[in-house]
Amino acid sequence: MLDGLLEMSTVPVINGLDTRFHPTQMLADLFTIREHITDGRKLSDLTLAFMGDATDVCRSLMLTCAKYGMGFKQIGPKKYHMEQEWINMALDFCEESGGTIEITDNVERISECDVVYGDSFYWVTQMDEKEERLAAFMPDYVITEELMAKARPGAMLLHCLPANDKEEVTRGALESEYSVAFDEAENRLTAQMAILVYFTHKDAVIPSQATIKHHEEKISRFLQTL
Repeated sequence: MLDGLLEMSTVPVINGLDTRFHPTQMLADLFTIREHITDGRKLSDLTLAFMGDATDVCRSLMLTCAKYGMGFKQIGPKKYHMEQEWINMALDFCEESGGTIEITDNVERISECDVVYGDSFYWVTQMDEKEERLAAFMPDYVITEELMAKARPGAMLLHCLPANDKEEVTRGALESEYSVAFDEAENRLTAQMAILVYFTHKDAVIPSQATIKHHEEKISRFLQTL
């Protein structure tokens, strides 16, 4: 349906999510990761682990990490590993960016990761597979505080939400100091606004830093009066 719309449309079509990709989520994810890097590292210095199935989010993350020169690992049961055609595409991107791709069932590989990403082990169209999937993923691939402690120092936890407590992630992990998932959720709004501004105000004049500072100070003074 989306491909047909793209062929017929005379205006930009924004993919908010389909069965293959979730590109708008990636903007929020990169924004969130960048926002929480406080030690001067670049995106290309990081490795991200996706815990779970080869979902649209997993596929988009793999390609995005490959584009930005990041390391990417899908960690999950072999039955649910990423399809080779998408791995090949990601590897092509890695040749240009210097990124790396690893698809593994070894949970211990999380020790090499700076970002850990969770997503549901089943989707609404897979309810008939729910029990089989949960049996395959649990408990080894559930994101817990103990699992996060095995990642690199300062590791952050992301999740595209909504989350299923005690399935792909525990409440303790989602509400821990590792988690930036709620900032990530908030940043989705900003990311979508940025897309709309890009397509509707392409010729807009970008304000100078002096102008931005002036209005920031004006807003700050106003807030102090409240």
